[in-house]
Amino acid sequence: MRRISLVVALATLGAVACGNPPGRGDMDIPSELAARAEITPEEAREAAFALVPSGELVSGELEEEDGQLLYSFDIRVAGISGVDEVHIDAHTGAVLSHEHESADDEASER
Repeated sequence: MRRISLVVALATLGAVACGNPPGRGDMDIPSELAARAEITPEEAREAAFALVPSGELVSGELEEEDGQLLYSFDIRVAGISGVDEVHIDAHTGAVLSHEHESADDEASER
């Protein structure tokens, strides 16, 4: 039993260290882009959740959009249809945008 608990604890710590805490959605952080980012995924996530504190992370990624390196987070709030999309500058940590996408908007974006 103790060995299983240790394995679970180590797996959880590994997930958190990789920017993917359990129950908090998936993070896609390409290593070639991560090497260029000046803030960590955790710092970017904190900035996003400062805007949507009661939300749950659906997905997050580090991407280059129109030549700008940014973290993009889709955050779902219980009882509200759609997701809040938050973009955080990967160099400064500044909020670049925050908008609500309806379920229809979200589906058409896929």
